[in-house]
Amino acid sequence: AYTKHTYLSLPCNFYAGMLSYRLYRSTGRKFYLQRARKFKKFLVKEHSYGNPNAAPHLKILEVEELSFKSEIASDILNACTNTIRIQSIEGFSYLEALANEQ
Repeated sequence: AYTKHTYLSLPCNFYAGMLSYRLYRSTGRKFYLQRARKFKKFLVKEHSYGNPNAAPHLKILEVEELSFKSEIASDILNACTNTIRIQSIEGFSYLEALANEQ
């Protein structure tokens, strides 16, 4: 149900991805990481199709995934700062607030 290619499914896939990353962080079950990557893959595909609304959501999911892959705090901080900057330039204030929360 989450993988239909419509603009309306972007927020659903984004929030499902965020929840899956959080569940993976708290439980450590690979199932949640696989689901999160599936949702991120949808956003990557939408971004490659030229959907301008996919990029801000995708940047936040990329920071979430980087927080698992990298142990270097400065890399994560730089990615977070760039994401917040992009959100503010694009005018996505609710996503900017979510990125600040990370």
